[in-house]
Amino acid sequence: MRDNYTPTMIAKKLNVSTTTLRRYEDQGLVPEVPRTPSNRRCYTDIHVQAFITIRELLQGYEIPVVYDVMRKIKARQIEDALWSINQEQHNTQTEKHRLEDVLRMFRNADLSKYNDLEVTNAMTIGEVAQMAGVKPSAIRLGNKKALLLLTETKTTAIGSIL
Repeated sequence: MRDNYTPTMIAKKLNVSTTTLRRYEDQGLVPEVPRTPSNRRCYTDIHVQAFITIRELLQGYEIPVVYDVMRKIKARQIEDALWSINQEQHNTQTEKHRLEDVLRMFRNADLSKYNDLEVTNAMTIGEVAQMAGVKPSAIRLGNKKALLLLTETKTTAIGSIL
């Protein structure tokens, strides 16, 4: 590990812009950042871990949830942060069950009136949306939310910042 990192070094490592890093800092998601005598940001290992954690959490959670969790971690409210994540996992599991119920109903529905579309195991989102009478984006959103789970990587990232 290094002693200090520049914003450019971290941005390149995480494939984000330095503006994104500053936004996370401005939102109070990372520990206070020391400055050099010339007023440049001087990130440390703990900042790197915080930025990694933010980026990993954003893979499975909405921005408000991630920001809330990171602020709680920063305030050393670790149990509250973990409960927030647990609540989101519960919500995701509930949505997944709802989607499974809808899929079960869809599979058992009489779709004979849709003569121009054949029900197969390899239908496109557009075809399913047309049959269900909804926009494809509704199915994509349901699919995204239903299948997101906290990965071991995310758990490790949170553990490393604690």
